[in-house]
Amino acid sequence: MMLWLLVALCATGVLISGYFTGVTFRWVDPKTRWIPPVCRMGEDTCAFVVFTPQARTFGPPNAVLGLLFYVVLAVAAMGGDSSRHRSAGCCSQPAASPWRWGCS
Repeated sequence: MMLWLLVALCATGVLISGYFTGVTFRWVDPKTRWIPPVCRMGEDTCAFVVFTPQARTFGPPNAVLGLLFYVVLAVAAMGGDSSRHRSAGCCSQPAASPWRWGCS
């Protein structure tokens, strides 16, 4: 259940980051009709932020880094096997611990 929630949230992050990446590289018009109205950027408001120097913290646009982050997170979540963690003994922590690392 939690895996699919994480994957769904990653998919949402990929869509939003993809939209911002498209606006950054001018592949997508900020006022595109297929984007829900609540997500559309006005060229004088949100779209302006995408083109500031702060929108490129580590060189590439932040939206591209976000896109990569969500893809890597989803792949890592789907590729993780919690059964190998159980055999490694990480689940020997008390049940009250919030940090049970993949234990069910």
